[in-house]
Amino acid sequence: MRTPRRAFDAWLVALILSVGLEGFAHADVTSYIQVRGACAEDAEDARLSVRRLKATYEEELGSDTAFLIQGIYKTGNASATDDRVYLQEALIRVRLGGGSLTLGQFKPPFGLERFTPDWDLDAIDRSVATDSLVPNGKLGRGQGFTRDYGAQWEDKSRSGRVWGAVGVFGGHGANSPWRGVSPLVAGRVLWTAHRGTGSTLRVGASASWRRADDVNLDNALPGESDLSHFSGEDGRWGLDLSLDCHRARFRAELLRVGLRPSDGAAGRVRAAGGYVQASYRVSHRLEVATKVERFDPNTALSDQWDQRQASLALTYLLHGRQDRLQLAYVRPIAASGPRSTGRLLCQFQRFF
Repeated sequence: MRTPRRAFDAWLVALILSVGLEGFAHADVTSYIQVRGACAEDAEDARLSVRRLKATYEEELGSDTAFLIQGIYKTGNASATDDRVYLQEALIRVRLGGGSLTLGQFKPPFGLERFTPDWDLDAIDRSVATDSLVPNGKLGRGQGFTRDYGAQWEDKSRSGRVWGAVGVFGGHGANSPWRGVSPLVAGRVLWTAHRGTGSTLRVGASASWRRADDVNLDNALPGESDLSHFSGEDGRWGLDLSLDCHRARFRAELLRVGLRPSDGAAGRVRAAGGYVQASYRVSHRLEVATKVERFDPNTALSDQWDQRQASLALTYLLHGRQDRLQLAYVRPIAASGPRSTGRLLCQFQRFF
C-alpha cells in the first residue's frame, strides 16, 4: 500500500510527464528516454530495460527567481528503483546579488562526475566510486538518487574563474521516511585554471561532513562492517580535474570517505575510489572513450568488494550531443567480487 508521500510523488511526477508531452510555451520542458540492452560475457544475465525516462519542467518567475521539477521512471533494471515514478528534484532558485540561493530537493554540491548529466556521459555509466562515495550515494537502496532536502548558497569571483557552493541538508536522503535530521554540510570549489581558444582546464575540490544518526550506508559501502544503522561522524573529500581540448575530453577524480562510529565499537572505516577517463571525437558523429576506475569500500581489507575495472565505449551522435547510440564493453581488471565477468552495454537515447 502506498504511503501518502509516495502517492503525492507519483501524482506530481505524472503531471510533469503530461506537461512534457503537451508542452507549454512559457516554460522550458525537457524529456528524454534511455533504452538499454545489457549482457554479461558468460551470457547468463541479459536484459532489455528502460534505464531512464525523465521529464524536467523549469520556469522563470520574474527576472531573479526560477523553479524546477524533475521526475524519473525506470523498469527492467533489476533495481529497487524499478516500476515506480519518483520525484527526483524539486527546487526554487533565487538570485541575490552576484550569487544564488537554492531551496528544495537536489544534489549536495560534491564531486565532478555526479553533476555530469546522464545524457552526456561518455562511458554510459558513472563510475562505481562516484555512485558509492558521494554523500547520500545509494541511500535507501538508491531511491534517493543522491538527492537531499536542504538549502545551498553559490557564488563566483568577479573574474568568473572561481565558483563555490555550500549547502546544509537533512542527511537522510530524498524519497525516504522522515527520521529527523542527520545534518549534512557539503561544499565544492571549482577553479578555471586555463581558458583559451578551444581549450579549458578546471580543477575542483569537494568536502562534506555529517553527524549521522541511524543512516544506512551498507549499500554504498558493502563488506564485513555492519553499516546498516550507522551513527557517528561521516567525513568525505574529493579532488577532480577536467580538461577540454578541441576534440578531446579528459576527466579524473579521487574520492575519500572516513567514518567514525559514535560508540567506537566497530572502529573507523575508510573507503576510497576514483577514475581516469579520456574521450575523443573521431568525426562529426563518432566519439570513442576509455575509462579506468577503482572502488575500495574498506581500505583496511582486501576482499571481494574491491572493484577495479576498465571500459571502452563508442558513441554515435544522431542529433548534437542529445540523441545518440552508445556501445560499451566493461571488463573487471581483477576477476573477483560481484562483477567478475565482462559486460556489454548498448544504449539508445532520444529527446522529445
